[in-house]
Amino acid sequence: MEAILILTHRFQRDRNGNVFTINHVESNLIWDRYLKVFTHLTVLARIQEVEEEVDERFLISQKNISFVAIPYFVGPKEFIKNYFKINKTLAKLIRRDRAYICRLPNMSGNLLIKHLRRKNIPYVVELVADPWDVYSAGSLKKSMNPFFLTFNKYRSLFTLRKSVRNAKGVIYVTEYILQKRYPAQKKAITTHASNVVLKKKSFSNKPLELSTPPNVFKICSIGSLEQLYKSPDIVLKAIKKIRDLGKNVQLTWLGGGFHKSSMIQLSKELEISEAVFFKGNVSPEVVFQELENSHLYLQASRTEGLPRAVIEAMAKGLPCIGTRIGGIPELLDEEALIDKDNIDQLVNKVIYFLDNLNALNRQAKKNLEKARTYQYEILEKRREDVYRCLILKKSDKE
Repeated sequence: MEAILILTHRFQRDRNGNVFTINHVESNLIWDRYLKVFTHLTVLARIQEVEEEVDERFLISQKNISFVAIPYFVGPKEFIKNYFKINKTLAKLIRRDRAYICRLPNMSGNLLIKHLRRKNIPYVVELVADPWDVYSAGSLKKSMNPFFLTFNKYRSLFTLRKSVRNAKGVIYVTEYILQKRYPAQKKAITTHASNVVLKKKSFSNKPLELSTPPNVFKICSIGSLEQLYKSPDIVLKAIKKIRDLGKNVQLTWLGGGFHKSSMIQLSKELEISEAVFFKGNVSPEVVFQELENSHLYLQASRTEGLPRAVIEAMAKGLPCIGTRIGGIPELLDEEALIDKDNIDQLVNKVIYFLDNLNALNRQAKKNLEKARTYQYEILEKRREDVYRCLILKKSDKE
């Protein structure tokens, strides 16, 4: 059976028709989870046509995968502008002999679900984030009209609840946080599984253990800079304060996007550019190398589902600091949590771990143990059970 997967991620396609990820978000291992259950996978996504050569490390090379381009848009305004074109594209793909998997939140995904529900075609939802937190993020409060912010916040809440409630199967990235706000119907098949891909070789043999403070304390953060959801502005201001207190810390940020240049400029204005390194989009191999060279991982997100970058850092035996957002409290101890958009809390938490190496080492050990529960082989079995419900449901109808 063919599966249709609709994503919110954006891809690039070169003049030869090759499709590339914009970053390492969708590695080839991720596609395997679908091809273990379905004979062919068609991916619906926004695809940007490019003339220049693209890094071959991001080439999607698997067999039995094809792409259908959704009319390209960025943000709600462009979605509305292209609404009828997007709707027409999705309507053409509705067939009863296909399985449909919708990764949400996703404006195009909600539109696809409307078509599926009209024809009583079952679908599975992969719920990876909470739009309620997105519209509560400080960056949006500053940039969006208060009326439209409130309207979109409640509209997104209602729409996503409806999409999840009518799904035949739901895969949550969190163990309990998203389930509370977006419950599935009682007869639905549900599970929780992060999108992280961690093979046995991804894990460190032992956690980080420091007996004395390093000469340079290296902090790593990972996140797209298309939006400010990962709070790079907050992180930079915190780094400035920490260095002003005499602590020799460095920050490496992995991930590119629209705001990369403005964040580089901010680091210059704060006079910390010599201690901050924006490395853009990098391969999974580089991600793990950077984590191995770090002493602390930082996730100061304004909105999250269950951040796989945190789990990747935990798998490398790193202590982590994160915000009390989404599924982060499921991963980290209260000792390692801070409030979003709170520079002083972030500064104090980093200083706390710098001055209390026993606490730092304790968190590193706990994180490595916790990360082992997210091993690839364990999570894949859960997902497969949910995907197979689409085959069973369709067989029942035939």
